[in-house]
Amino acid sequence: MGTGFDCASKSEIETVMRVLDELKMELGGRYIGIEADRIGFFHPCKMKSHLRFAKELGVTKMSFDSILELEKIADVYYCGKHEVKVSSGYLGTN
Repeated sequence: MGTGFDCASKSEIETVMRVLDELKMELGGRYIGIEADRIGFFHPCKMKSHLRFAKELGVTKMSFDSILELEKIADVYYCGKHEVKVSSGYLGTN
C-alpha cells in the first residue's frame, strides 16, 4: 500500500507503534505488516534520547538540516538511511 508515518518526537513514534500493535491484535492474520521501517523521524532537531529510542525500535529513516544534526545522528545512530532536506531559504540576503 505504501503507507508511511512522519513522526517528529518519541511520543509520536510511541503512538504509531501502539496503534500498529492494536491493529495486529484486531486484524490477526489479516494484518498487512506495517513495521518500524515505515516510520520516518523527520524533526529538524532531534533529542539524543529520542534518537536512541528510534534506533531501539528499528526506525531507519530520518532527516537532518545541518551538519550538527548529522553529527548527532551519527554519534547515536551511525547507521540507517538518511534523506537530505534542501532548504529553500536564501543564505546571505537581507
